[in-house]
Amino acid sequence: MGSLIAIRYDRASGLSLLDQRKLPFETAWLPTPTPQDAWQQIKDMVVRGAPAIGVTGALSLASHLTRNGGGKQYSSVAAVVEDVEKTMDYLVTSRPTAVNLADSATKLKAVARQAAAAEGATPESVTAEVVAAAEATLEEDIAANKAIGAAGAKALLDAVAARGRTRSGGKVRVLTHCNTGSLATAAYGTALGIIRALHDAGALEHAYCTETRPYNQGARLTAFELVHDGLPATLICDSAAAALMGAGDVDAVVVGADRVVANGDTANKIGTYALGIAAAHHSLPFFVAAPTTTLDASLPSGAAIVIEQRPPEEITHFRGQRVAAEGIGIWNPCFDVVPGSLVEGIVTERGVVPRDHDSGGHAVRAFMGALGLWSPPAASGNGNGNGDAAADGSAAAEGGDEPKAVLGRPLGEEGVRGYVAARPALAEKVGPPEGAADWQVEVRADGNINFVYLVTGPAGGLCVKESLPYVRCVGESWPLSRDRCRIEAEALRLQHALASAHVPRVFHFDGGRSLIAMEYVAPPAIILRHGIVAGLIYPRLAGHVAAFLAATLFNTSLLALDSRAFSGCGSALQGGAVVVNV
Repeated sequence: MGSLIAIRYDRASGLSLLDQRKLPFETAWLPTPTPQDAWQQIKDMVVRGAPAIGVTGALSLASHLTRNGGGKQYSSVAAVVEDVEKTMDYLVTSRPTAVNLADSATKLKAVARQAAAAEGATPESVTAEVVAAAEATLEEDIAANKAIGAAGAKALLDAVAARGRTRSGGKVRVLTHCNTGSLATAAYGTALGIIRALHDAGALEHAYCTETRPYNQGARLTAFELVHDGLPATLICDSAAAALMGAGDVDAVVVGADRVVANGDTANKIGTYALGIAAAHHSLPFFVAAPTTTLDASLPSGAAIVIEQRPPEEITHFRGQRVAAEGIGIWNPCFDVVPGSLVEGIVTERGVVPRDHDSGGHAVRAFMGALGLWSPPAASGNGNGNGDAAADGSAAAEGGDEPKAVLGRPLGEEGVRGYVAARPALAEKVGPPEGAADWQVEVRADGNINFVYLVTGPAGGLCVKESLPYVRCVGESWPLSRDRCRIEAEALRLQHALASAHVPRVFHFDGGRSLIAMEYVAPPAIILRHGIVAGLIYPRLAGHVAAFLAATLFNTSLLALDSRAFSGCGSALQGGAVVVNV
């Protein structure tokens, strides 16, 4: 049998994705001609696994750019950059926990901006550079996975030997969770790639995979891959893992990751945390396998990771038939977070992340800094400090005179200036950072819940919205979840994609700070309720509201979506702001 792949792409035929929902019963490929198709198929888990999602997002952009004219469709280089940024920002909303997708977005937007700034740049030249960078993600991921396999096999064998658990012939028994193989990546796999490397070296005695409820990625996909490759393997129930360890049948655990943050805390498929606890209890080495694109040095700890909720039907229904009692409440998080202190080693294509012996976690920032993959914001302290973080990977990596943030207190006028100036992608919307002291910052008192700042300068302006853990107009005596900021950012991004004429564009979302930086709608535009209170007549208001409602409600309803996609849209449509052009 040939090698398993989940992603097909070439410029002539575009992007196609293997429908993993139908495995192992049926092999079906779905054409994915547009970013909207890619967004839906990521959301619906046609494609899954953080590396595969990142590659899918990049190739969706490449297909979008080449199939629509290869640059000829744009009137200017600025139009190319705007389309790249808008497309990637939209795609990121499909799966915010998977940092590889945000990483692809950040890198491709940077490629577009750099190409546009080159002397003699044309729409065609900028498009060509972005497409080349997007297409390179496929081969880069495969090469990274094979390097992870080699490094991980050695690290795992060394850790098992150090505990005196190596079996006859130097072989080991390894447990894995979810699917981290060719179906979750461009090819070969991360954690499953390590198991493949052990097998190729003659060091694998047996592999165990969990079923991975409720979506059964282990039973449907990992078992499929293990059988396909002829590896000695056994499928177990999730709840049997600790008993299997207690029976002495496991020597090590290796899992993948959707996001690894600065201290080594790791977000992965729900159930991973339980495996980490069980492995620690039985003194078994617990490894995380992830490419460097999955490392997110911007977040200080796992507490800042946004955990998605999946549709309740994944638990209550089986093959369309309800199997749980009506009226029962459902809690269905897609991921959980394993503390870095439970992780023996984080294996990347560039080596194993060293431990931070002071904290008991891992020195992700120092590791990435040494590789030139991360540099701290000016005020974030040392390489392993707990500086502010952007959950979308867009926190500043350059200098800038940014003040040290104190979570729970508003940034204020000076803090907002420093925050924007320290982030080049935001500063360019306002003016040169060295002139930040002259920027105008207006603190708006209109909102009852959030702090709102209008930042203006010679290049234009930004609207910055900051969500503190309480209601603004009352104070700390009325606590309120900061996750409202994430919900609003997701809603705005989706609504802007569907009705861009009526919804301001989100340029930046900072999950650690609970902050949104978005398009500034300049005067003579005013807040609508102020005009209504003043008795102004808006003859086009009804038409614009109707157009917004039609575009957003229809395209997020069961008229346009299947039931699974409709359920998945819920978390992204719990907030938002509308601009009515009157």
